[in-house]
Amino acid sequence: MDSCKSGITKHAAIVATTAFYRRVENGLHHTFTITIRQLFSA
Repeated sequence: MDSCKSGITKHAAIVATTAFYRRVENGLHHTFTITIRQLFSA
């Protein structure tokens, strides 16, 4: 029972971490795209 519970917690942590990194990656990509556009339009 405990091993199953810890497995669920571990899975939740992995999902949360993946979602967090994906959000950061999207934010960086968005900033990078804007910077490139500004460089080319300047």
